[in-house]
Amino acid sequence: MLIPLLLSAAAGADIPLVRALSAAGYCISGALIALVMLRYGAMQGAFVLGAVVALVGGVSVVGVGGTPEGLLLVVAGWVPTAVSALVLRHSNAQGPALLAAGAIAVFIWTAAWFVNGGGLHETALSGSALSDGGSDALLGASNGLHMMPELSLVDLVVLMLMSLLMTAASMLFLGRSWHAMLDKPGGFGEEFRALRFPRWFAYCFAGAVLGSLLTTGGGAAFLGGMTRIATVLFLFQGIAIVHAIVNARGAWVGWLVAMYLSLPVTYLFLVTGGFADTFMDFRRRAGIT
Repeated sequence: MLIPLLLSAAAGADIPLVRALSAAGYCISGALIALVMLRYGAMQGAFVLGAVVALVGGVSVVGVGGTPEGLLLVVAGWVPTAVSALVLRHSNAQGPALLAAGAIAVFIWTAAWFVNGGGLHETALSGSALSDGGSDALLGASNGLHMMPELSLVDLVVLMLMSLLMTAASMLFLGRSWHAMLDKPGGFGEEFRALRFPRWFAYCFAGAVLGSLLTTGGGAAFLGGMTRIATVLFLFQGIAIVHAIVNARGAWVGWLVAMYLSLPVTYLFLVTGGFADTFMDFRRRAGIT
């Protein structure tokens, strides 16, 4: 576990190769935290999380000259991963676990909104300003950030939180797959293909979308940001449906590869499918259990 931790600690370093390698170390470290939480529970998981944060913080800030801001974002992904792993340990269902991670992302969004007095939507930032300010390290982007078009601070924060939620969920899935290999081979795939969120979450999502359309100014921006973050969860449900169909029909695995490669294009389609499945239960209708 030490090598992934050291790579994670280097995430704030201004060395392109080291920063590229640190992404892999970051995800592997998060998955290992999830694995400990799943196998041994809250106490041992919290101890490992605290030890990892302390080690990464010391090596990053003191050893490789990383910034505290960059370290904060690196560590931020591990917290929802650890919490969702604990929920998964007790629920044995990935839906509640992902909802826990999503709740943390929405909480951060709400806190950021009110800390800034609800004025996030009134601030516009250019890509060059972000790059000059050193925010490319926070975004995990390259030095080509100056080529980005002007975007509002709302867009910036929402994109970061969507990325945070996707990363936390990915680390959870990786940790859960390792856990299944140790205790129940094949169990992770079965569990993921059954992923489905409760209807109350879909109703809340629909209400937030409707509210963002019927309001203006800050209210619309706040609710719109919240719904964009929530789409990440329905994305995973949409992906789970495709996996279930491919597995049940014995279809060519290339369909899954094509789906992942085309995510920038099919994102909204999968989100819509995941949302509709909450009410329609496509897998049950198709005879897939």
